[in-house]
Amino acid sequence: MSAFLINHGEKLACAVILAACLVFIAGQSGDRRYPTADRFEEAKSRIRAVLEQEGEAPKDYPAPRVDYAGNLARSVGPLPEPVSEALPAFLSYPRPSAPEISGGPPSVDTIPMELPAPADLVVQPVEGFLRISWGKPGEAKHCEAVRIELFRSLAPEQVGEKVCEIQLNNADTPAAAHTAPDQPGAGAHEARGATKRSLRLGPSAARTSGPPRVFEDVNVAPRTTYYYRARVVAQATKPEPGEITFVDGKLVRLVLPKDVAELPRETPGGRLFASAWSPVASATTAPHYRVRFTGTADPVAHDQARAGGASEAFFTVRVWRKEARGWTEANIKVRPGAPLSGALPIKDANGEEVPFDTGWILAEVRPGVMVEQTTRDVPVTREETDPDTGAQVPVLVAGPNGRYRMRKETIVTQVPVMVALLKDAATGRVERCPQRPAGEWGPSRDLKIVLEGDEPAP
Repeated sequence: MSAFLINHGEKLACAVILAACLVFIAGQSGDRRYPTADRFEEAKSRIRAVLEQEGEAPKDYPAPRVDYAGNLARSVGPLPEPVSEALPAFLSYPRPSAPEISGGPPSVDTIPMELPAPADLVVQPVEGFLRISWGKPGEAKHCEAVRIELFRSLAPEQVGEKVCEIQLNNADTPAAAHTAPDQPGAGAHEARGATKRSLRLGPSAARTSGPPRVFEDVNVAPRTTYYYRARVVAQATKPEPGEITFVDGKLVRLVLPKDVAELPRETPGGRLFASAWSPVASATTAPHYRVRFTGTADPVAHDQARAGGASEAFFTVRVWRKEARGWTEANIKVRPGAPLSGALPIKDANGEEVPFDTGWILAEVRPGVMVEQTTRDVPVTREETDPDTGAQVPVLVAGPNGRYRMRKETIVTQVPVMVALLKDAATGRVERCPQRPAGEWGPSRDLKIVLEGDEPAP
């Protein structure tokens, strides 16, 4: 028996379930609670009789459990007017008349775009480069400022070339500057912009986020005057210039001021506009060379100079190297009529010497006098008679505050010195370069060089 259930148990269970379903269906077919075709016809005839004859429904007709209609009638009450049996198919309303518009077209106000130019543009000469700084631009309205452009020229009336571009589109991080690349082999006035390393963050900009306001232009020629101007470039926002929109319930049109111009865009995007130019700022670069005359090769320099000039002169030249941003010294020996040029005691990346030329020519070496004038404070005195000796003695004079009175005294000293006359190869200008000891690159006080035979010393 167990083997039979194991092999045929599932089939036996399916047969029992099928038999139960057949019994249930047969029982339901004889239940009067479920309508049949005859009972449908009987119900239809009774409903038709109730609709044709006014009166109460048959007593054996099942009444609703809840009288919704009666409850609604009792809560509302009798209708004020009987409702007609036939309802209209549609309702019509009178068409309203067309509105009358008077007064002409609506008025449109104009609002200008505001794009202030950079303020407080300052150029300062520093050793080997120019430092350009500017203030924070004013707030732009109806547009979004995206960058500041800095231009450089050799004349105040020229716009010149763009040397720096500082992005303003990200106020959370320091902005990046895009500068023009170097031009290898370019002359002093043929430079085409500053290098990428030209950008230096100022003290305030380096500590805080935001765009820098300091730019260092290292690609400049020595002893040259440069003129700078800047402008702000903004991108249009909605509404754009020329569009009409609602502002505070009024129709307004955005217009461009006379000092704002639209720029052509090289890449796809919104319209670009440039502010007015900032005031022009200028500065003259310092020399890239410093020359110190250290002496001559003649044993008796003064006598040799009087006899016809020294044979050779020694100079120490400091050369500013913008790649290293520092000075490099070189000692040279020059004959009269030769240029002050040579090679630095270093090698470049290719292992070759680094030449230099100061642009000066040694005209001659002559003896002279270096007149140095200084001032110092000395006390004020007056002569009084000593009661014991009867001699005149100086006595200090006291001031109103109880302190001794002081006066300025000028002291003039004359020092014999050898003077090298240097001639500028470009302009022909002659400069007197006195012999200076090591560590001194020029007079720090009021000096006057007087050559023997030219003018008397004071």
